[in-house]
Amino acid sequence: MTENNNERLIIREFRKEDAKDVAEIFHLTENDDRPPEAYERWLSYPWYCVNLVAELNDKVVGRVLLDQLYDFYNEIVNFAVHPDYQGLGIGSQMIATSIKRIESRELAIPFLKMSQDNTRARHVYQKYGLLPAVIGNETLNDWMLKYEALLLTKTWLSRHSNASFQAPTITEQEFQDREIRFTQWKQERMIQLIKQLRLNQFSSYTNESKKEKLIFTITGHPDQIIGFIGEEYCVPSLPPSISGISLDTEEKPKFKVQLMVVEERGEAVLTIENHASNPIRMNFRIFPFPGIRISSPFGTNETSTIEIKENSTKQVPFEIFLDEDFNHRIFSYSSFEAVPLSIRLDENSGTLGAFHVTQFFWYRLLQQ
Repeated sequence: MTENNNERLIIREFRKEDAKDVAEIFHLTENDDRPPEAYERWLSYPWYCVNLVAELNDKVVGRVLLDQLYDFYNEIVNFAVHPDYQGLGIGSQMIATSIKRIESRELAIPFLKMSQDNTRARHVYQKYGLLPAVIGNETLNDWMLKYEALLLTKTWLSRHSNASFQAPTITEQEFQDREIRFTQWKQERMIQLIKQLRLNQFSSYTNESKKEKLIFTITGHPDQIIGFIGEEYCVPSLPPSISGISLDTEEKPKFKVQLMVVEERGEAVLTIENHASNPIRMNFRIFPFPGIRISSPFGTNETSTIEIKENSTKQVPFEIFLDEDFNHRIFSYSSFEAVPLSIRLDENSGTLGAFHVTQFFWYRLLQQ
């Protein structure tokens, strides 16, 4: 793309008159024959997504959606560039704009799913800081997220600039073991189903010279039903969330935070371990999903402070309830079946920086 063309490229929000161009893009790139009207409907869901297009010389040549149903995780989806305009840097600029929009929301983590063998796309995503959450084999899709969206990660990397990154691997058999077979939404079956889907793996940054490691617990959760075969089979996708963070040395952990589901009906516990020889104080705030009520020793809307004494552990229990005004229409539209509990922590001294941990619950099973 020439400098002139660069000046005429605009990344903006989708308008109704763009639908014809967008339909053409997805027909050519995905063999998708949906009519333009199918793309116009996204204008009706501003609470669910941001719909961006790339316009070059008055023609829409690219499109991407930013799903923002969950506060702390914004998914980049439905990303495509017209074949006649690929290789010109348009896709890179769309990703850069998408990430900038996402990161304008406090502590929001951009993430996406891609085919593992799409090395060209992977290179673009990694250029903007997206790294694998869980790596599959050739038949699986990978989730990628931007760990540096957490201030804690930036703070640690500023002291360990030579750290290397490693993502866990999940095999195809492990993936198949998490396929769900059911014919009815039975409560007992769903509890069993959730236990099959819980996946804890560990991504990490490691500084070999200083023997220090920053470890992320990546938890899979039953989130979006992505397909049915007949009436008996469905395969949920496993979008990742960061449910725990640990700072380790060669000898032992220095600091560890983990948010764990205790009961699938809506009970969880936040565990904070301080292995240092001095106490730490952390600002603490719960971010419940709209329509979800949290019962805990702390308020849900205001920041509280907790102290963890030296060489000790602090546990905070939670109960999650579904309010009567819970907005079911969001889920009936999007097929999402899980609601998040996110907790932000910020260590007062600034040594660690701010971060959050998240767990998900099937909303149909929450207490009312």
